[in-house]
Amino acid sequence: MSKHVRYTLPLLAWMGFMFFMSGNTGSAENTSPLVHNLIRKFFPWLASQMTPEWLDRVDFDLRKTAHVTEYAILTILAFRAVTRGSQKFSNGHVLWPLLIGVGWAISDEYHQSFVPSRWGAASDVFFDTVGVIVGLLLCVWRWLWRSQRPAQ
Repeated sequence: MSKHVRYTLPLLAWMGFMFFMSGNTGSAENTSPLVHNLIRKFFPWLASQMTPEWLDRVDFDLRKTAHVTEYAILTILAFRAVTRGSQKFSNGHVLWPLLIGVGWAISDEYHQSFVPSRWGAASDVFFDTVGVIVGLLLCVWRWLWRSQRPAQ
C-alpha cells in the first residue's frame, strides 16, 4: 500500500462515517431514545429521580461532547495525513488540518440543513472547532514530546 493511501484512507473513511451520521441516522430523534435507555440501564439508582428534562439535558451534553470528540479525531487523522510521517515540522502541518476540520464542520452543518430530521446550527460549528483545536493541541504536544526524546 502506498504511503499516500496509508495516511489518507483513514481520514477519508472517518469523513465518510461522519457524513453518514450527519444524516437522519445520527439525528436526536433517532439517538435520544437509545441514550435515555442506556442511562436508565447503567444508572438505575437514579431512575426514580430522572425527569424528561434531566434526560434531555444529559443527551444534549453527550451530543456536544460527541461533536468535540469526533472533530478531534478528524483533526488527528488530518494531521497524520498531512505530515505523512515527516520528521520536519512546518506551519502547514497545523494550517491544513485546521482548514480541513473547520471546513468540514461548516459543510456538515450545511448538509444537515437539507436533512428533514436535522438542522444546521452555528453553535455546532463552535463545538466542532473546539474539537479541532483539541486535536491540534494533542498533535503538536505529541510532536514536541517525540522530538525531545533521546534517539533510540
